[in-house]
Amino acid sequence: MKHGDPLKSEHRSDWQWRIGLLVAATAFGFGAFGLWEYESAAEHGAHPDAVSVFYHTLQLFILHAPHLEHAAPWQLHVGRMLAAGLFFAAAGKAFVKVFRDELLLVRLWLPWRRGHVVVCGLGDLGLRLALDGRKRGRFVVAIEKHSASGALEQARACGVLVIEGDARDPAQLRRARVERAEFLVAACPDDHTNVAVASIAGQFAQREKLGAPLVCRLLIRDPELRAIVSDEALFPHTGPGYRVNFSDLDLEATAARQALRRYPLDFESIQQDDQTAVHLVVIGFGQIGKSLALQAARIGHFANEVGGGHMQLRITVADTDPSGWNGFASRYKNLQKVCAADFFVHKLGDAGFISALAALSPAAGSRLALVTYAICIEGEEEDNNCDRTNLRLGLELSKLLAGRPARVLIHQTSSGGFASLFPNQGRGRGLSNNIHAFGMEEGVYTWDVLLHESEDDLAKAVHENYQATSGEAGVPRWGELPEHFKESNRQAADHIPIKLRALGYVDRPVDERTERIGRFDEKQMELLAKMEHARWCAERFLAGWEYGKPTARELKINESLVLWNELKEKDRKKDWNQINAIPEILRLVGRGIYRKED
Repeated sequence: MKHGDPLKSEHRSDWQWRIGLLVAATAFGFGAFGLWEYESAAEHGAHPDAVSVFYHTLQLFILHAPHLEHAAPWQLHVGRMLAAGLFFAAAGKAFVKVFRDELLLVRLWLPWRRGHVVVCGLGDLGLRLALDGRKRGRFVVAIEKHSASGALEQARACGVLVIEGDARDPAQLRRARVERAEFLVAACPDDHTNVAVASIAGQFAQREKLGAPLVCRLLIRDPELRAIVSDEALFPHTGPGYRVNFSDLDLEATAARQALRRYPLDFESIQQDDQTAVHLVVIGFGQIGKSLALQAARIGHFANEVGGGHMQLRITVADTDPSGWNGFASRYKNLQKVCAADFFVHKLGDAGFISALAALSPAAGSRLALVTYAICIEGEEEDNNCDRTNLRLGLELSKLLAGRPARVLIHQTSSGGFASLFPNQGRGRGLSNNIHAFGMEEGVYTWDVLLHESEDDLAKAVHENYQATSGEAGVPRWGELPEHFKESNRQAADHIPIKLRALGYVDRPVDERTERIGRFDEKQMELLAKMEHARWCAERFLAGWEYGKPTARELKINESLVLWNELKEKDRKKDWNQINAIPEILRLVGRGIYRKED
């Protein structure tokens, strides 16, 4: 895997050399001409010694020149100044390179220094985050114990302060001034080290109260372990000054969220009363397949589910081993309450596998079903075997689906591999526009995506609007929200485009030349409020809540988990208020609502 952008780095280095050589040549030319003129004047017009002029010109670059008894020509002054500037620039660059870490460490320990970022582990994820952070002008401190790793020099070359040592050592965390950091990333190669870092770091966060708490963004690669430890209360020292975050570094969940936003399941208009079925077929039920199914179940609630169609999202999983599906269904025991889900067993090598997949959807081949096939075969094979398998299956399936309202998503690990066959524009004539690659690490392993700095713009706006309009006292700011509340806002934000598509609208950056939709009429409000209630119920059911009276949050019981017609008026009003706020929420992030055809 390549880290950073080597082409940009080489381009920048190339220009530095070109400028340096240009300055050196200019200095040499002016210096040589000036010395020639000086020697000519000193010898009363006689030709100077060319070798001596050449040698003395070279001396200008080490700040040494022969003693001049008479006034020097202006050309010599220019040459000397340029040569001196080049000397000091080179000396300064060499000094910074030799004492780079020491200078950064001094800067880190300035009394007013706050808000830096600490990255523990310079593996694939840690290095990419560190380099992306530097590109955004952030002060990044990395702790890495493998001194032989080439990642250390790459990080140092980009201005990252690298501390060589074990991130579990409190002395190294103290040296990194973790108590004054904005956040800490625990991205070491093994999960037990990351858990230890998250546990130890909390003791430093309690020493200073800087307003917003220190957040440890914890990477847990093993999904079963993540499920076990995904309770902040398990970690010592958590509280107002320290939080442990599990979701920001959940790579598969982020990839699934990206995929369903870019390639929505309702890729054709779904009206309130039509009978169009929306169907997601997941082939391969590893972690990325599970994340896709879960995200679809959370946000796959369309106009015809709450209207006269009463059509729920259907999810079908196809895999050779049912154990992954059984575990998923057991963990999300209320899955069938929010969608129609089933499992299909078939081996990849069996004859007729592709044909069987193409026929899985209800009303297959007709206009009564919008089907998305997500091919997510995963494994530990080398040489991108899974990428090749996904590509082959995707191409075969795409040919069988020609002319149908269907879309094929193929999981690929890198945009530098087979995914390069699927550009947004200019793809080959043999590839239809219904097949797309998703999940490439270059699109997920980025600062603003994994840390949700851009991904959460709309979710933050949802929360800020609630802060401003709820009338409740003491509603915390976004940075102080517990993670499950942030996730709730994310799901609400992810569903806004689905609501708009139900009305034939889209959201996009504000365009003053086109008329925006500033408000919804009463009929539209009613439909979108019903859709929001269906989405909210799905969110609660998938989080393990049940219907019951009275509402008891500690027991995950809520009396509002009912159909819209059974919902109390005060609870309906909450949904209406949230729908009414959508134009303002989008305005806060520089977006507006427009008719799809505009």
